[in-house]
Amino acid sequence: MISPRLTAQFKVAFAGQTVTLAGGIVMSLLVPRLIGVTEFGYWQLFLFYASYAGFFHLGLNDGVYLIHGGEEFEALDKPSIGSQLRLGMSAETCMSAVLMAIAVLFFQDSNKEIVIIFVAVYLILYNCTYYIGFVFQAVNQIHLHVISVTLARFSFILAVGLLACLHVTVFLPYVLCYVMCQALALVFMLWRGRSIVSARFVGWKRAVRDTAKSIQVGVKLMIANIASTLVLGVGRFGVEFKWGIAAFGQFSLALSFGNMILSFVQQLTMVLFPELRRSRTKDLPKAFALLTDVLAVAAPFILLLYYPGVLLLRWWLPQYSDTARYFGVLLPLCLFDARMSAICVTYYKVVRQERKLLITNLLTMLVSVVGVVLAITLTGSIMGVAGCLVAVIALRSVVAEHDVGKQLGIRSSREVSALVALSLAHCLALVFLPSRWALLAMVALCLGYLFSMRAACLRLYSVVSHKSIERKQKEK
Repeated sequence: MISPRLTAQFKVAFAGQTVTLAGGIVMSLLVPRLIGVTEFGYWQLFLFYASYAGFFHLGLNDGVYLIHGGEEFEALDKPSIGSQLRLGMSAETCMSAVLMAIAVLFFQDSNKEIVIIFVAVYLILYNCTYYIGFVFQAVNQIHLHVISVTLARFSFILAVGLLACLHVTVFLPYVLCYVMCQALALVFMLWRGRSIVSARFVGWKRAVRDTAKSIQVGVKLMIANIASTLVLGVGRFGVEFKWGIAAFGQFSLALSFGNMILSFVQQLTMVLFPELRRSRTKDLPKAFALLTDVLAVAAPFILLLYYPGVLLLRWWLPQYSDTARYFGVLLPLCLFDARMSAICVTYYKVVRQERKLLITNLLTMLVSVVGVVLAITLTGSIMGVAGCLVAVIALRSVVAEHDVGKQLGIRSSREVSALVALSLAHCLALVFLPSRWALLAMVALCLGYLFSMRAACLRLYSVVSHKSIERKQKEK
């Protein structure tokens, strides 16, 4: 079930994402230490707007990814893919120019105007990088995409270190360095994908036809991804609108810690898509059952990491005490979002059910909008908004996982119910118990949870042991 090629790709992805995760943690802890709360709010605003850069490729990247998923690189129609890249980047350059004009003409806040202008530049660099990266992912050359992401993150860490030595305390140089590091990743991808970039142009008629086809295939997945981002985005919009840029920065920092864990899971599971597209249908239940077991067993350890993590945060960033509170409540969110991404999104893409994913995310986004408005109106607190977002994300994960389990013939209701109960207990312990008693209660509950998941633990142990025996036999 687990091929040597898949194992090798997982090792590459894991190594790259470990570096990226460590860099993300350093970045999240270092930047707010260097700049003020308000300046950090504008930095988080840039990252927030930049997270919607994928909207501007209109589904082209996702379409190419879905159409060519599972193919071999040598068999790709490189002239067509290269022509679509040129057409797409031309369109995005025009949209970027319009976005800059809007920022200059209509924004009163000069800092927000600067943020929008840099986002407009960033979206071209980002979408071009990820277009080539998606092609490499589709043909299972994951390591090239991982290297580009790691290159951008590691170079930014070096840039932040330099800015720290220079005692830079305003957000703009950090934004400039972030964009330049993405440009560096683009240069790498253009070089490694030069056979695509330099391929002959197929002519306007075919280029437009192929691009339209890719957009038609990918637009559902693109909108689904944007809707998924907006599920949390409406909460961040609400916080910025109601409580201002400083509170927005604190809330966004809490979300960014959870997003690092989620990104780690997403980048690891991207290895599965091309491999599962090549596999037989009867192998899918085994693969997704294994994924379910891994995520179920990992959940309590992630929740327990909150306690040492919050001590470090309060010592290193005492002015961000509210962030520690928000992060505690938001932590279960990344558990359910990770399950949604790894199990449900991967399955829907493999079996080409993008429409179902689109409907699920759009409905969840609408529920999130209503929930956030009610949370702001009725509770008047950011903690109320955080609780609302966790509930919405958990509901989406539970419903989607039930649907996937039904299609695959896998029953995971017991694991999901246990995770919901553990997550609820985590939030209640944080709100009503002192930190010491909350930790003791969660250790006891996590041990009980792992005991109830002992069958999943044994299955994972069996898989790991089997792979270890195979490796030793090969060495002999």
